[in-house]
Amino acid sequence: HVLGYALPEILGAGFHQLVAPGDRDRRRRALHSGRGAVEYRIRRPDGTTMWLRDQLRQEPTDRGEVIRGVTTDISESRGQRVRLERQDEIVRRMSALVLVIDDPAAGPDARLRQVNDNISWIDQPTPDGARFGDVVPELAGHPRISAACAALGPVESIEIESISVTDRRGVGRHVQVELFGLPDRAAALLVEDVTERETAMAHVRHQATHDALTGLANRSQLMETVDRHIALGGDMTLLLIDLDNFKDVNDTLGHDTGDELLKILSLRLRNSVRSADLVARLGGDEFAVAVPDADAGELDALIERILVRLRAKVVVDGAT
Repeated sequence: HVLGYALPEILGAGFHQLVAPGDRDRRRRALHSGRGAVEYRIRRPDGTTMWLRDQLRQEPTDRGEVIRGVTTDISESRGQRVRLERQDEIVRRMSALVLVIDDPAAGPDARLRQVNDNISWIDQPTPDGARFGDVVPELAGHPRISAACAALGPVESIEIESISVTDRRGVGRHVQVELFGLPDRAAALLVEDVTERETAMAHVRHQATHDALTGLANRSQLMETVDRHIALGGDMTLLLIDLDNFKDVNDTLGHDTGDELLKILSLRLRNSVRSADLVARLGGDEFAVAVPDADAGELDALIERILVRLRAKVVVDGAT
């Protein structure tokens, strides 16, 4: 009755099949030794997990030694132990927004049991029992968090890598979320703000694909874009541009003036092309424009527009 099974289902080898696979060998060894105690899990017919403890001893009888034991339901005490372990984990990760909700499967309708906000996410007092979706709708309603809440089981954890959300102040943030299932079907959500880390990584990625002086795509990004478009079956025209007499500017007016001239001309190039085109600096005074899927008329118009704008007068530090 306690286990939820009929007697024939648990007699003999049948009970061993109810033991969690990860605990079977440990329980088998304890039975063979015939003494001591062993803790293990079984799964009830309703799908919930139950913790049991067998206290075993060998006793002599007129037919030889037998193993006698007492089996105790320790689910509650074990659950308390797991809760303490989870709380210790939360304490180690306190540089986060910690939310404990009563029923993750309820999604935004779950009720908050505990809130600990060390990243200044929530801008108002949050009473116990407040609705999850009312306090942090940007988290409660996020598809990936909702899916993780629905899939979370007791004493399980699910980690969600960086996702983008906008908080109630309208501030965009990158967060990493970890969900911990608690034994009483509750769950703890640890929300870490990783915006600075993501911003730094985005900056590194940008540096790897863009020219540091002009901000244009570099040669690597240009070739990747061209190869990808051609692989997809598209047409690509590549315009190569070289600035005449640029060395004279550096020699007579200095490299700082030359750099400013490159920045100005780069901006003019950007403003000359279509939104689908990619402008790249190949190095020095050499540029390229990748023009996908353009007909002859569009190419002629684009080339004329580029020439007109690049030939227009440029004034840098009083020099023309």
